[in-house]
Amino acid sequence: MSIFSDDFIVYMWFMVSYSLSYGATNGFTKYFNHDIMTVYSVPYVKLTFIKKGKRWLPIVTEDKNSSKYSVPALEKAFSIIEHLSKSTGGLSISELSSELNIPKTSVFSILNTMEAHNYVRKTANGAYKLGLQLYSIGMTAINLVNIRGVSVPYMEQLRKDTHCTVHLSVYDNGEVMYIDKLEGPGMVGFHTFVGQRKRPNTCASGKAVLAHIPDSELKMVIAKGLDCFTPNSLCTEAALREHLEQVRAFGYSVDDEEEEIGVRCVGAPIFNHLGVVYGAISVTTIKNNMPMQKLPEIGALLLHIGEQISHQLGYIGNYPNAASSKNN
Repeated sequence: MSIFSDDFIVYMWFMVSYSLSYGATNGFTKYFNHDIMTVYSVPYVKLTFIKKGKRWLPIVTEDKNSSKYSVPALEKAFSIIEHLSKSTGGLSISELSSELNIPKTSVFSILNTMEAHNYVRKTANGAYKLGLQLYSIGMTAINLVNIRGVSVPYMEQLRKDTHCTVHLSVYDNGEVMYIDKLEGPGMVGFHTFVGQRKRPNTCASGKAVLAHIPDSELKMVIAKGLDCFTPNSLCTEAALREHLEQVRAFGYSVDDEEEEIGVRCVGAPIFNHLGVVYGAISVTTIKNNMPMQKLPEIGALLLHIGEQISHQLGYIGNYPNAASSKNN
């Protein structure tokens, strides 16, 4: 059903009929298929005419493939920017025109405008590359991302799905620090708090981070000393390194009564736009609420959430063990 008025349809019918009769077809793109003709005229409107004898009778429909608020020049500019981002050596006007199927005159005008605003720059050999203005804007956008604001909806979903307490932490100088916490729905509470700093070898958040830091950084962490709270704690370098290999294999980390007897935690890493591990998200509950057979299911859920938060922070790399986590 058309959203356009009868007067509009009559007007468009008249204009197209006039154009067909006198050859004044500027502004119309016509496609013929035997006795059916499709005409694209004003934005977002597709007119289909069916031939009846010598007359063309109109059927007016919306063009479902067009965005109601699309600006063609901007669409072309964005296509050029995205295409230039994939080229290390830059591209000429002719290459952009050919590869994007955009007229050379349009490419030239768009590049000239963007060059004047430092969005692209022209090299000595006439090729165009992205300009530093895009980098500046991109970095501003990244700096405006608030990890807590980004993560809260995911933390709430985790609490709902797991019935656990949820912690969000960041890595800082060999320690992890809690920057947000959502208490679980049950009666059991945990004496953790926002701002609390921990040695990373006995908590799930910390081990999720340690598995992805450079070895030189890991040596620094170990040199500062390893906490040892329970018989399950990883108190030696050899034990910690062996465990971190398991974390890398599974993607998620587990604190199996390593910090407190009767408590289990599962964590997943969070990466930032630089591709560097930034922190972790984890869930905590009592051992009886998290039997060993549930760990793969909870781990897969955490990996999915960790991946989503990482992407929200601008991370574009491959998330650890993401493929296998989605299959679990």
